[in-house]
Amino acid sequence: MRVDRFSFACAAALALMACGRETELAALLSPEAVRPRELTASLSGAAQRPNPVQTAGSGSVVSWVEGTRLIVQGSFRGLSANATAAHFHGLADENSTAPVFCSLRVPIAATGAIASGTEVGSCGTMELTAADVANLQGGKLYVNIHTTLHAGGELRGQLRPRPPSEGWGSALLKLDGKRLDIFGSFEGLESNAVSAQIRGPADESSTGPVFCSLQVPTSRSGAFELGQGTDSCGDRALSTSEVEQFKSGGMYILLNTETRPNGELRGQIFLGNLDD
Repeated sequence: MRVDRFSFACAAALALMACGRETELAALLSPEAVRPRELTASLSGAAQRPNPVQTAGSGSVVSWVEGTRLIVQGSFRGLSANATAAHFHGLADENSTAPVFCSLRVPIAATGAIASGTEVGSCGTMELTAADVANLQGGKLYVNIHTTLHAGGELRGQLRPRPPSEGWGSALLKLDGKRLDIFGSFEGLESNAVSAQIRGPADESSTGPVFCSLQVPTSRSGAFELGQGTDSCGDRALSTSEVEQFKSGGMYILLNTETRPNGELRGQIFLGNLDD
C-alpha cells in the first residue's frame, strides 16, 4: 500500500512541477528518524524493589536528551501519602536497586507534576556524558518517587526507549526561485497532529531550530500545507543561502502530535524526488 501511495504522490508532484524550471525536493517521514529519542517509564508500586508496595498510586515519565541536558516531564497521582522526593537511580535493571543518579522536582503532595528541576544535583542541571546517554538508552536507570509512608519508594518505573509509532508520511517540495511549495500527506499517527515545521540547518542525527511552520489538520491523517501568517512557510521568501541549505540536505520536516509533542514523524529534505 505504501508504494501505491508514494506513486500517487509522485504523480501529483509531476503536475505540481510541470514547468520544469523549478527545483524538486522530497522527504520521507518516519518515526525512526525522530531525534532526540524519547524515554518513558510507567510508575507503579508493583515495580518497587526489593519489596513491591501495595498502593493505588500511579505515574508516568517522559524524558529526552537535548545536547548534554536531560529533560524530564511527568506526573503522579493517588499516592498513599505526600511525596517527599523523586530521583533517577542507576545503574540497575528492573529487579535491583542502585544509588541516586540525579534528583527530580515534585510537590509535597499525593498528586502532582514531575520535572527536571533546577537545583544542585537535579536532573535539569546535570551535564550528561556519552556513557550517561548510552546507559539511559540501554534501560539502566529507573524513576523512584518516595513518600512519608514509603521512604524507600512508593512508585518505581524503569526508563525504556519509547517504541516508535506506526505513522508515516511523505512530502514533495518545489523551489520556484525563492518561494517554496509543498505537496505531502501523513497517516497512521498515534494521536492527532498538533503542528509541523520545517527545521534546520541540521543533519539526520541532530536537531535544528524552526525555520518555518507548516499547516496540518488536527487529525491522525491529512495533508501538509504551507499556511499563511507569521512564521508560516507560505509567507517565507528564501534567501540565496537558505535555498542552498535546502538543496544540500540541511533541512528537515518534523510533525508533532498530542502524545509526542517532540515529534512523531521526521524526514530529511533531499534534492530529487521520491523515486530517486
